[in-house]
Amino acid sequence: MKILIMSNGLNMNSGFSEVAKNLCLGLKRLGHNISFISMQGSYIQQWCYGIEMIPLNTYSVDELTQYIIMLQTIQPDICIHIFQSDAGDLVQFPLAFKKTIWHSVVEGDILPYTSRNGYKKVIENGGRIVLPSKHGQRQCQLDGIDVDMISYG
Repeated sequence: MKILIMSNGLNMNSGFSEVAKNLCLGLKRLGHNISFISMQGSYIQQWCYGIEMIPLNTYSVDELTQYIIMLQTIQPDICIHIFQSDAGDLVQFPLAFKKTIWHSVVEGDILPYTSRNGYKKVIENGGRIVLPSKHGQRQCQLDGIDVDMISYG
């Protein structure tokens, strides 16, 4: 299966990077064809843990156009996005491909408007939302959003 994963760079010190690294390496071990887009990557590709990190930021096009180009080039079976949902402009990426899994977090007792809207749009578009905590799952259920929960580890 061709899987495109987009998250913080695999070589960064962040929780999203750790999840992405472990997922990439695990899926690669299972024999899947993994492509990775680094949200902080700029201009040139890098390699980390034997995985090519394709930059999202380029000289010639904006980030969404670069993402669409990568979708057309890679032609993935599924996309996995691992990043926060409370920054409204990020939802454009999980919405660009119907077979998308968006792994994100809910950090408070009230689901932010941008998260609520983004999650609903992704689900309506045919994607799935995965959260790492029962707390986040409950917050989404209170807003009528059906999400999956897979804890870290």
